[in-house]
Amino acid sequence: MYNLKDFNLELKSTLSKPLYYFFCAYSLFIVIQYVTNYPFIPALIFYAAVVPSILFCGYKNGFLSRIISLEYWKIQPIERKLLLFLFIYVFINSLFLSAGIKGFKKNITNDISLFLFIACSLVYFSLPKKYLEVFFSVLTVTGLIFAMASIAVFLADGSESRLLPIGRAHHQILGASVYGFIGIISLYLFYIANGENIFITAKKIFYIMTILVIFIMILLTGSRGPMLSYIICIATGIFIYARSPLKTKLYYIFLSIAVLGSIAYFITISEHSYIHSYFKSLIDRGSAQRLDLWKLTLSEIKLQPFFGYGLNARLNHIYYAPHNIFLGSAYYLGLTGMVLFLSLTIITFIKSCRITRCKHELSSVHGVKYSKFILLLLMHAYLSGFFDNSQLIKGVSPLWIIFWLPVAMAISNLKPSLAPVQVGAT
Repeated sequence: MYNLKDFNLELKSTLSKPLYYFFCAYSLFIVIQYVTNYPFIPALIFYAAVVPSILFCGYKNGFLSRIISLEYWKIQPIERKLLLFLFIYVFINSLFLSAGIKGFKKNITNDISLFLFIACSLVYFSLPKKYLEVFFSVLTVTGLIFAMASIAVFLADGSESRLLPIGRAHHQILGASVYGFIGIISLYLFYIANGENIFITAKKIFYIMTILVIFIMILLTGSRGPMLSYIICIATGIFIYARSPLKTKLYYIFLSIAVLGSIAYFITISEHSYIHSYFKSLIDRGSAQRLDLWKLTLSEIKLQPFFGYGLNARLNHIYYAPHNIFLGSAYYLGLTGMVLFLSLTIITFIKSCRITRCKHELSSVHGVKYSKFILLLLMHAYLSGFFDNSQLIKGVSPLWIIFWLPVAMAISNLKPSLAPVQVGAT
């Protein structure tokens, strides 16, 4: 186990200087998402530190000269080609369907920024797994601290009916999804913590506590989509990581359903409890508005199906967005954009599923346990996108953490034809 001082010394001695600065800048950019409510701070870190460091890193090791060559892209796997095609298509789409010069500049800036973020993520998550695990540990501690702080502020205030998470995603649905990412990381760290000593046991208790605290925080946001996504992904993670026989796993699943069902029953008959009022409010909100919104989106897509309405479009004066990233891809970018987007997500998911069943060490960059973790992150990203996050292409935003970061992590874990970075001191 590293302490941060020793870890920093090892980084400096192992990574080249440009790559070391990039590692620090990118790590800070992700961690800061959970610390500040001000959007300009993550944006400043990204444009002033992450982007210059990755460009300098690419220049020093010659990667920038390789990436612009046709030979490089010929040998790349299909998911990386689809990423490139998607961003080229967005650029072309913005040329014709942007809302004026201002809208065009915004769309192109967002397109290039997201492309750079995914490129940075591909490099970062191709680094040695031991470095990533330290980063995940720091991120988990940060997430737990600010999840507890969010709960404390909510309980102390008492004037809000739904919790607003602290962090860049200062919003019930987005915030709940961003923190759900931390819960899945905690589950992964729990299962890779091997050993019988007191320190390992304490770590496992800490990770379980993080999973539960984040679940409580998501419940207090009152956001049903993130609740469902989180429960499905954590339950799936327990199922695929646990070494128990299938019958034992099914037994615990049915037992959990029975316990939760009994609790829900007693909550329902306790009409004067706060918990009863909370669940009643969830039910009373219903799903009709979201279904009406999706029907409206489908009707609009039929009117302009092939190339969509452009990234600046609004549905109408009542509903500004489809609140579904898959329908949103068709509405904003047309069926052409939707096909590219779905091809990317489906192929990445299928390949990630395959490598979780392959025991060969060359099947993935970081091994089977890490590949299962990536699969859970993809599930969480897709489920979160199904309930919200309408636009796929945005500037520095929570969408990057919720959706594009897991996709980039999955692609980086698939064995590339040509490694993007060389690890080593210069």
